[in-house]
Amino acid sequence: MHITKETTAPSTVTSFTPAQITPTYSMLPTPIPPNYHRYQFHRQTYYH
Repeated sequence: MHITKETTAPSTVTSFTPAQITPTYSMLPTPIPPNYHRYQFHRQTYYH
């Protein structure tokens, strides 16, 4: 039973590592936030 828990621990960590890296990388590039914000704001206003 101890082996099962130990095997699940690394499995969960590996699965969580790539999942957390994806959002972090997306938020890392903060040099295009005004352009994106302006585009979304314009699109939302046009849509509204």
